[in-house]
Amino acid sequence: MYGPTSLQADVMKSSSELSWVHSIIDISGGGLSMTPGSWLGTTSHEESTNKKHFGIPYTFADSISGEEFEKYYVPRWVSIGPFYYGQSPYAGMENFKRKAVRELLLLNNNCSSDEELASVEKVYRSVEQDLRSAQDLYGRKFFSDSEWCQMMFRDGCFIIYFIISTGKRSWLMNCDVDLVWRDILLLQNQMPFQLVEVLARAFKCKEFTDFQLPIPPILDNYIHKGYKPPNPVHLLQYYIDLWTYVLFIYDKGEEEEEEEDHQPFSVTDLKKVGIRCSSAISDHRKDIHLKSSILSGKLLLPKLIINESTMTLFKNIVAYEYSYCFNNTFFKISSYLNFMSMLINGEEDVKELQARGVIQINLKFSDDQVINFMRDITKHHVYNPQAFKYVKRQISTYCKSKNLFPLRVGYAEFKQRYFSGPWSFLVFLA
Repeated sequence: MYGPTSLQADVMKSSSELSWVHSIIDISGGGLSMTPGSWLGTTSHEESTNKKHFGIPYTFADSISGEEFEKYYVPRWVSIGPFYYGQSPYAGMENFKRKAVRELLLLNNNCSSDEELASVEKVYRSVEQDLRSAQDLYGRKFFSDSEWCQMMFRDGCFIIYFIISTGKRSWLMNCDVDLVWRDILLLQNQMPFQLVEVLARAFKCKEFTDFQLPIPPILDNYIHKGYKPPNPVHLLQYYIDLWTYVLFIYDKGEEEEEEEDHQPFSVTDLKKVGIRCSSAISDHRKDIHLKSSILSGKLLLPKLIINESTMTLFKNIVAYEYSYCFNNTFFKISSYLNFMSMLINGEEDVKELQARGVIQINLKFSDDQVINFMRDITKHHVYNPQAFKYVKRQISTYCKSKNLFPLRVGYAEFKQRYFSGPWSFLVFLA
């Protein structure tokens, strides 16, 4: 019995490859349905063995309601990766993913339809092993290798094109850009950053490979460019690292020896001893630090915006840091939120921070909702007790200055009585 000739084998292989190349660019939309349990990432066993996988940890998901999970952790517009792949709410975005593959080809090549297919096939073959290996990071096998690789290829291309097109005129303006940013920063919607880098290099996208990524609007107030995060796990961690670099750039407290715990203090407590909170947004620094003088002090804080988008982002960051519960030095943003929660102990604290430009709250949120949100997001207690210790020490030293403390309290009361309102000064003159 004779097998196919070499030429016939090449033709058969070419035909097969052409078929799956078409499937990458022109997919049918899929009909995969996953049960709620399969949406979750790291299992309890994987958590206990310190394995780092993608998705919401089971133990974390058990502590929140189904309604909260749906509101803060489930994508609304686009599915990235395996957890929501093929589900009908995200079918419309598959057309954008197919178009993103073509657009990446056109960035560096002017090619015909046949050349386009050949180029896609070449790029795909160059990254196929990386695509297949990425499945190990998710803790389980979701579907066949070929379906997995094609899904990750399309999703990676979409992420690259979406990010490098931010702020530019493109067909992406037809979709809700803010919602897409929200979704691609969800913990359940992450894919390996190294894999995205491999794809970007294959498509010769310098903006991505040179770490010149734009800052999402939701994070524009917190971070700035100029720092290259070392080996981020995924896109969410990339932006977390940019933020923590700014937030902890001068923080040496984590490396110092353990000291006695400092008493918690609220904004109102600080105000009584002459320390006023102020937004650090106008300062060159965006970290938390204290500026003190003989009679008063100023606690500079990054501006905290409270709206549905930032609440979703904070929830996902805390869930991600929770998955690293074996290393409390990792809890950077959770520690920041815990510090802010300590400052916000009541409505007076919220109003003072708003008046001082530290907090900006969406109109539909009440002061009570802000307080409850801060308490709720820190309920998991995943924070580093050494974080911001240098600031707490400075405040403690300020308050313990026995010779100056009575003067500072008296000066604070004097300012509060005669200079806190528009008519107070006239009372002072009377």
